[in-house]
Amino acid sequence: MPSVRSLAAEILVNPNTVAKVYRELEREKLLKARPGSGVLVATGAAKRARRTVHAELKFRLSAWLEEARDVGLADELLQEILVLGSLAT
Repeated sequence: MPSVRSLAAEILVNPNTVAKVYRELEREKLLKARPGSGVLVATGAAKRARRTVHAELKFRLSAWLEEARDVGLADELLQEILVLGSLAT
């Protein structure tokens, strides 16, 4: 990973902001700080990140399905949308 200073300069934010994000990602076990080596992507980080994204998508999809049913969309249409990935009617 880029150093705190170099990333802050590249994206034009305060270095404290980058350091805070790095700390949060380290708490989530996505990054690993190594004195003298910098900040590295943690082993298994991609798998953990993917699980988090999948859980978030599942939550949002469940909420969307509930809302779609509440406004009267038939399960057959919802299934078609989900299987075909389109709203073509």
